[in-house]
Amino acid sequence: MKKIITAIQNPKLNNKLKELNKYEIVAPDIQYQEAVLEILQKEHIDYLILSECLEGNLEINEFIEKIKQINSKTEILIILEKENNEKINKLKLKNINNIFYNNKTNIIEIINTLENLNNKQNNIEDEIKAIKQLIIKNQIIKKENKLNIIKNNLKEKINKKKKINYYKKTKIVSICGATGVGKSIISACLGNEAQKQNIKTLIIDFDILNTSIHTIFGKKIIPQKNRKNINLENLNINNLKIKINKNLDLICGIKLLFNKEKINLNQLNNILEKLKSEYKLIIIDTSSECFFDYNKFLLEKSDSIIFLTQTNLLDIKKSINLLKIYLNEWQISEEKINIILNKYDRTSIDERLLKNTFFNLNIIGKIKLKNKYNLIINKNISKIYLKTKSDKEYKKILFNIFNKKIKNRRFLWMKKV
Repeated sequence: MKKIITAIQNPKLNNKLKELNKYEIVAPDIQYQEAVLEILQKEHIDYLILSECLEGNLEINEFIEKIKQINSKTEILIILEKENNEKINKLKLKNINNIFYNNKTNIIEIINTLENLNNKQNNIEDEIKAIKQLIIKNQIIKKENKLNIIKNNLKEKINKKKKINYYKKTKIVSICGATGVGKSIISACLGNEAQKQNIKTLIIDFDILNTSIHTIFGKKIIPQKNRKNINLENLNINNLKIKINKNLDLICGIKLLFNKEKINLNQLNNILEKLKSEYKLIIIDTSSECFFDYNKFLLEKSDSIIFLTQTNLLDIKKSINLLKIYLNEWQISEEKINIILNKYDRTSIDERLLKNTFFNLNIIGKIKLKNKYNLIINKNISKIYLKTKSDKEYKKILFNIFNKKIKNRRFLWMKKV
């Protein structure tokens, strides 16, 4: 059923449409502009019947422009207070052709127009379905003729992939960014994608103040088999490894290996060197705090740094301030830093503006805002995500990190912002 809202300051039309039982009436007749915009942001509305006299701060043309920005496909039927050629021409330029006049129309005329529009749209949809079926039928015939060739090519590609060593040497990748940017969930998903590509991977949760990787995977900080017999005095890195599957391990209790007051950097270096001999990829989820010496050490030790930033003004400012510390104060090699735009959606800052903001930095991908991330956290990634097909976004990020050549350019923008 097509969804409709009316905003004509008169409930009669709304009530009449309900009686027809042909449409889904989303809300009672709306009395002011702001409520219309609010509903459009929450619901996909097919038809909007709108009065020029609806209360609000916007002129009718400005109001319609706002509506089009939210959903350009909503069909608008408008009732003007009186005939006005200038207004009519402006409305037609905005592709609004169903125009009525308060003193020359009635409910039946509006309903008939709505019925005609609905029938026309249904006919178009039927034609599109028929064309799609014809295209699919032709494609099936072509695919059957080429099936043997495709199978042979696929076998060759699989054999080549088995022979290629994805990494020439072990890579350490640190995930960093401001608080709340999504470092832990990205670390988990990136590690998951790597293990799907048959890469022996380790994720280390070094966000000591907010350890969360184990929760995402539905595990305890210390592996179940070691919890009863654990001895903190003789604890070593192997006691803390949590095995997810043959290609993916976690370490979430790293702080148990160090003195509570301070992490010994020499000891940390020895641990990382040992782990490099066991894994092809080590992903480190770092803290967003800048007062830890070990954070600086981890970034220096990393072969690549993934810097996450959300795509709104406040988080962009936080990210720039944090990057200033990394590059200017800590003297982290600028070639290491790769930007990922996280939680990207239609309300984000335009991608071109973001590229201009970070124009000297290597932007290797963007992660769209998806409901599945809350589901991963609440249900744990092991149950719903580890066995699914490869994620194109993370596959692309892995490729860019380990294969793309990065130009060495000075970051003059750091002084300008």
